[in-house]
This record gives sequence, C-alpha cells and structure tokens, in this order.
Amino acid sequence: MLSIFEKLDAVKINCMELIAEEDKQFCDKEFKAYQTHLSVLQKMYVDILSTIHSHENKIINPQNPYLNLYSFDKVKDPIIEMIQTFHRIFTANIEGYFKNRYNLVFDTYYYKESNSTYTLTVEEIVDNIIEQSGTDLRASGKQQIISRFQECFQYSRYFPTLKNNKIQFPDFYWLGYGSTPSLDYSDKKIPVLLDALSLFLFDSNKRPESFDELLRQWKDEFDFNQSYTLEGNLTLRFFKNRRIDVAFTSLESAEKFWQFFELGELTQTK
Repeated sequence: MLSIFEKLDAVKINCMELIAEEDKQFCDKEFKAYQTHLSVLQKMYVDILSTIHSHENKIINPQNPYLNLYSFDKVKDPIIEMIQTFHRIFTANIEGYFKNRYNLVFDTYYYKESNSTYTLTVEEIVDNIIEQSGTDLRASGKQQIISRFQECFQYSRYFPTLKNNKIQFPDFYWLGYGSTPSLDYSDKKIPVLLDALSLFLFDSNKRPESFDELLRQWKDEFDFNQSYTLEGNLTLRFFKNRRIDVAFTSLESAEKFWQFFELGELTQTK
C-alpha cells in the first residue's frame, strides 16, 4: 500500500492522463452507455414528481385516500433505487476492467452523493484506484501478484521445496466434493500460482486463456496420475496429500523462479 504522501501526489494529477489509451477508450464507451440510460431515469424521476406535486396542490382534501396510493415517497424510492443500481453497475464495470487487465485488488469506490440527479464520473472511480494502487497500474499489479503468491507461505507447513528442476508446494490446494478428484471451487491458491507462473514466464499481469481453461477443467476433475502441461513447457501435478509439483524445463529455470519470488528468503525468515 502507498504512504499517505504518495497517495496525495498520485491524485494531484488528472487521473485520465495516467492511464493507457485503451483504458480511456473503454471508460469512455462505458460512460456513454451508463449516461444514456441513466438520463432516462433521471428525467422520469423529475417528470413524475413534478406531476405529483402539481396534482397535490389541486387537492383540497389532504386525507383523500387516492392520494396515498401515489405519494411522493412511494414513487420516489423505487426510481432512486434503480438509479443507485445504475451507479453500482457502472462502478463495477469500470473497476472490473482494471482488476482484470492489471490483476489488481483494491477497495471499491463508494460515492457519497445521494441526489437523484447525480451522475458518477469515470474520474472519481479511477482516482480511487490510483489512490490505492499508484500511478503505474501494470507495475502495481505485478507487485500484487508477487505479494499474493508470497502470502501463500505464511506458515512452515506450506514452505515450498526446490528439488532439481521441480518446486514442490505442500498443502497447496483443497479437494472438491464428489466421487472423482477435483479442485474445490473456493480454492484460492491455485489461481495465485497460475498468476505467478504467468508473470514469470510471460511478464504478464494476466493469465493466458490456456491457464484458465485448465483451471476450469481441474474444478470439474483432475487425475492424480497425470502431469498437466502448461503453456511455457511446464508441467503441474496434483498429489493425494494436497501437494503440487511444478516441473520447469531446467534446474536453471526453476532456480530463477525460486529467486524471482524470493522463496528462499521467505522460508528462512519465518
């Protein structure tokens, strides 16, 4: 996480000047769609309430039972709820894009305005991302991948072992339920391992589709007797004691991975 001074410096600059052109294009397209549909609801809100107020002023008897059927609050609240849903969807779409592209984790943005005519901006959502992640989103995502992977080894029973061209990861996954072995759908460590391998092999924040395809396959079923070949000429094998073995193409490659993620230092300091 950034220090308070780094955060303040990050948000002094227009956040849209700090993101890639492709990111700007996505944000612009998403905002136009959001604004187009939101404006319809906002106009509906203003028009309906104007009509109700005008009608209320013409009614002599305020106890008129029909008046309660379309009172201010009964009409206002559902529309405001729809408007807030639009805000949440827009925020989720913008944040989801950056999380997926850069492999970032950050707290979501909560807007403070409750005014029905309020329109969210891309800038305030992106500002929130940059404030937490820094101005270089790709570098921040890479550092988060490294940190999440290192956090898998907080206790000695999880410490990995380097053996020739293989790295063994004990107690590294959870079995799913069923008659055939499969990866539990709530398992979090295998995706983190795949992210780490992708960063090491391809210098990429995002896993290749072939990794995601294997992950989907393992959640349905995997074979203890099979070594799965990953893009990049690696193999991965599951063991019944919940160990994972990753075999690299050479001892040198395995050592580079070990050093890249400082696994030796981690196991020595804990």
